Amino acid sequence: MIVRLAQRTNLPKSYFSKVIKVSQSTMSRHGSAKTPVSVDVADAAFQFAELVDRVEHMRGQVAAAAWLARDNPHLGGRSPLEFMTTETGRRRVSRYLDSLEEGAYG
Repeated sequence: MIVRLAQRTNLPKSYFSKVIKVSQSTMSRHGSAKTPVSVDVADAAFQFAELVDRVEHMRGQVAAAAWLARDNPHLGGRSPLEFMTTETGRRRVSRYLDSLEEGAYG
């Protein structure tokens, strides 16, 4: 899943080690050995994927990667990707996306 997300978002796999809170070597080990991951790791990855899906639905796949990386005044001048490395940050981006979907922001 991380490999697919990295390809979709044009982000390095090292970024995802921050998202799922495991080292890059552990992430590689899980990916190559097909060993199960903890519920927390899977949950963080799925939360991230859900946000990417929402942005892709709103902006299109190509524009989504740029939107995620661009500094956003509604997020204190930081990019959504900066927030998406923590659960609290993912919730904040999700609330912002809720507002966009409701038409609160342009």
